Amino acid sequence: MANFKMFSKSVFLAAVFLGVNADMASASIHREETVGKILNQMTLEEKVSLCHGASHFTTSPIERLGVRPLEFADGPHGVRNRNENHIYFPTGISVGATWNRELIQKYGRALGTETGASGRDVILGPAICINRNPLCGRFFEYMSEDPYLVSELAPEYIKGVQSTGVAACAKHYVANSQEEQRHTISENVDLRTLHEIYFPGFKASVQEGNALTVMSAYNKLNGTYCSENGFIQTDILKERWGFDGLVMSDWGAVHSVRAAEGGLDLEMPGKDSNYLGKPLLEGCRNGEIPESRVNDMARRMLRLHYEIGALEEAPRRERPELDKKANEQIALETAREAIVLLKNSPAALPLEEKRLDSIFITGINADRKHAGGGGSSTVHCDYEITPLEGMQMACESGRTEIHYKPFSGQQTLKPIPTKNLFTAKSSNQHGLIGHYYDNKNLENNPAEVRIDNQINFRWTGKTPAKRIPKTNFSVRWTGALKAEQAGDYEFGLNSDDGSRLYIDGELVIDNWGDHATKLETGKYKLEKNKFYEIKVEYYNGIKDSVVKLLWGKEANYKKIFNEDAQMASRCGAAVIFAGLSHKYDSEGRDKPDMKLPGIQTEQIKAIAEKNPNTIVVLIGGSPVEMGEFLGDVPSVVQAWYAGQRGGEAIADIIFGKVNPSGKLPVTLPKRLEDTPAFAIGEYPGSDGEVEHKEGIFVGYRYYDTMGVEPEFAFGHGLSYTSFKYSDLKISSEKPFTANVSLKIKNTGWRKGKETVQIYIHDKKSSLKRPAKELKGFEKISLNKGQAKTFHFKLSREDFSFFNPQLDCWIAEPGEFNIMAGSSSRDIRLSEDIKF
Repeated sequence: MANFKMFSKSVFLAAVFLGVNADMASASIHREETVGKILNQMTLEEKVSLCHGASHFTTSPIERLGVRPLEFADGPHGVRNRNENHIYFPTGISVGATWNRELIQKYGRALGTETGASGRDVILGPAICINRNPLCGRFFEYMSEDPYLVSELAPEYIKGVQSTGVAACAKHYVANSQEEQRHTISENVDLRTLHEIYFPGFKASVQEGNALTVMSAYNKLNGTYCSENGFIQTDILKERWGFDGLVMSDWGAVHSVRAAEGGLDLEMPGKDSNYLGKPLLEGCRNGEIPESRVNDMARRMLRLHYEIGALEEAPRRERPELDKKANEQIALETAREAIVLLKNSPAALPLEEKRLDSIFITGINADRKHAGGGGSSTVHCDYEITPLEGMQMACESGRTEIHYKPFSGQQTLKPIPTKNLFTAKSSNQHGLIGHYYDNKNLENNPAEVRIDNQINFRWTGKTPAKRIPKTNFSVRWTGALKAEQAGDYEFGLNSDDGSRLYIDGELVIDNWGDHATKLETGKYKLEKNKFYEIKVEYYNGIKDSVVKLLWGKEANYKKIFNEDAQMASRCGAAVIFAGLSHKYDSEGRDKPDMKLPGIQTEQIKAIAEKNPNTIVVLIGGSPVEMGEFLGDVPSVVQAWYAGQRGGEAIADIIFGKVNPSGKLPVTLPKRLEDTPAFAIGEYPGSDGEVEHKEGIFVGYRYYDTMGVEPEFAFGHGLSYTSFKYSDLKISSEKPFTANVSLKIKNTGWRKGKETVQIYIHDKKSSLKRPAKELKGFEKISLNKGQAKTFHFKLSREDFSFFNPQLDCWIAEPGEFNIMAGSSSRDIRLSEDIKF
């Protein structure tokens, strides 16, 4: 399908007058005539039916007018399951780490063919919010902390998807920076920061990528729900940027019929009683909402139908035939180019199989699969190659023997058995006494009292007891606990929403608050056969209802890790696959901290002490603190969530089959306290609001301007070869444009890819600007000894900043420093230019 840009009829007539592509103008005129013809035949009821979904993932049909239902699919890195398997592609943070426009367009096309082959019309991706907060549960879905990088990659993803006849959806608009209180939090962001940091990716998605749909976010922006926010949806998106596509809600993100007045076009999921169903119809009939607004909403939905060929008179959009093998190869190629070599000193990598008799492998992520987690981005796939399997495949010749030991430092928590629970210290009756309340505040007299054998409940969609509603209830369990063995025990409460545990009056776990299913743990020392008084409190607000009381006796980890270290000491190298999982990186909840979970650090340090050739591979989608082990190991690799062939890609990097070329799309801080959202801004906020006090100083803009040392800088990524930068030349043809050229030579011993990054610094500005701003990049492949000259063209836009008083972008005369480097902290060449 040809790339298309959505313009109004008048814009296209003007384009024809100016000599712009007449065929494109003609196609747009035909679209508007076709859509207008259908719209003129529709009743008000039929128009409103197009403003809300018909089911969880479908829109309403109007059969008499040839308008079929459209079906959406969750993304953004794979088609969410509908009783079939699909390719699990590397996640959004991996997309950002490739820095490769051409590859990401292929990625989008592969995703589009998967979507189309499943019978869906719209894939809910790309996810392009700016990574502000390293604790954000959806950090792994988003591409970068940098608006320019997002603005370059998101349109390529969209072009790839829409080339297959499937629509893409840029989400979540806008400033969705945390999952904590995501349905209610107000992200308070000033106008300049919106335009310079949070808007650019969406602007590029609709103007350069020609995205057919945009999804509003759950959160509020400056006090108004995004789904009702006329400033961002109407004034900016539709009027200033010229978007005439469809704005849809996130699922359940609409709170009133005001969303229609605020520029929302479609409420999802759907039924007639939705806010944009009967209330919209009634509001239009009584004159509160103009029918012209309903017409516009329906027109935008019909444009979407037209553009994907879902109207009888629309041009046929051929959907390419599914080629799963080719798509799997794209997933593999993306994973390879996204993996970042963070450290390699002394150079432990690449490993050479022919020189290694054995490798010791362990770690929490060595044999763990990740496709089936993360929330709405869950993907079910035919297979997923784990890191262990990838290493075994790489060593199948038998020259190098692999010694694998499963990670033993993870506490397995299980429901506390009935035999260990008692109704009271003095009772022989097993179980706990449950007091059930018909409110969520544990108030008044309980509506029911009963004995529960254990706390291990999933009541979603059901009532937990007589006279108790399905939602908005609470329970208090009381009784006693006895253990057969003395020792340090870890307790867990896994709940949706709030829960807390008291042992002998001491608060051991505090999991209180509105949140999706989340596990919190706490430790308590128990004596053998001693009774301890326990109390568990739980409340449910809305939707899912889960509560589980878990425990496990802590093992002798020092002994276990000493055994690991002894095994590792007898091998030529040790590879530890550490990191996170979707227990931490997930929609609906944020991480509790930036620590490496559990006692992984202790295992790394124990093994590194016995084997100096210890390599740490981090699996995960968000930053973790590395300071405790970074100095103990020679090599660290950031592999992200690398898709269904991720284990193969990791092994390709470790053994040097592929030279690493990934670059960090985010800054990896030393500590959580160093990040701008915590050092200057707020998280998780207070009284339902979070202030973005750091303003434009997000990510490396903060670190490089304020002189804060990161663990690894934005844009950082090592190679097995080396590159020399030289011959920087800068010229200008007219004010606020610059032609930049430089030579890159591969001075190492093997072929490799380097990403040249161009930054600018405004030496004197009326408003404070960052020390560096990314304004260009190019990923290049060079053979050993090969040199090439690369050219960049900087425009007025690149030298401009947004002035909130003037409400526009301005470029001020003055002196600018233009820098070329391998990361924001590894600047190789620079030169000044004056306008």
